[in-house]
Amino acid sequence: MSDLRDFVGSVCSAAGPPNGHDLLFLALSLEDERRRVGKPSLGTVSSVLSQLFNVSVGMIYDHWFVEMRYRRQDVTASEALRMFQSVEWLRDNYLFLWS
Repeated sequence: MSDLRDFVGSVCSAAGPPNGHDLLFLALSLEDERRRVGKPSLGTVSSVLSQLFNVSVGMIYDHWFVEMRYRRQDVTASEALRMFQSVEWLRDNYLFLWS
């Protein structure tokens, strides 16, 4: 959890605070909700899971933060594949992340 908060803190210092339309905000909300209902943080469950979550969130955020939605994007096939894999990982692990 602290890794995620550290990552969000480093990004937000440059880009301003996260908001409700922001993947970083939603990632923190996931951890806050897990804590609220008495579930362990992802880092407590598995450091590997926590790292994969942080990498996936970071990859997606780096390539699709709110301000970028309104800009033309030119990406390589490799970048598009990494983005797809990150989104796919979050989708495939949705139930585990929220349970």
